[in-house]
Amino acid sequence: MVDGMSRAQLVAGCESFLVGLEWRNWTAYLLGLLFIGLSFASVAEELADPTRPPVSVSTPVDESVRVETKLEPGLQSILIAKNRRAAIIDGQTVEIGGRVGEARLIEVNAMNVVLKTSKGKQVLMLFPDVTISKTKNDAPPVQTDKKVSNGDKK
Repeated sequence: MVDGMSRAQLVAGCESFLVGLEWRNWTAYLLGLLFIGLSFASVAEELADPTRPPVSVSTPVDESVRVETKLEPGLQSILIAKNRRAAIIDGQTVEIGGRVGEARLIEVNAMNVVLKTSKGKQVLMLFPDVTISKTKNDAPPVQTDKKVSNGDKK
């Protein structure tokens, strides 16, 4: 069977090993296994699934509690091509001259659009919290002493 040992010799060897162990060693061994098993079980229960959506997403919304709010139009994207200028406002693609509610889109720029309403003009910024400023670059130009070769050998 195992390295030329017969089954009887293998069983006799195992019996002599088990008889040689004292009761205290067996209990310590079993308690150690028990504690290791319990520690793994307790760790597994404490871990939350990081891919599970928050409870607020998975719980149904009570329709009677829903509050209707009217928000200002939100500019989500600007589309500029050679022969087309448009903006995506509140999820709706609006061409120049098109309407968003009661307002009409009259101008599309790289960073904003202009709507004409009965009260006047309204400018919607693509990034309302970002301001663009031109700064002077005070860093001197980089100079190198090495000549760049184009790989031609003469």
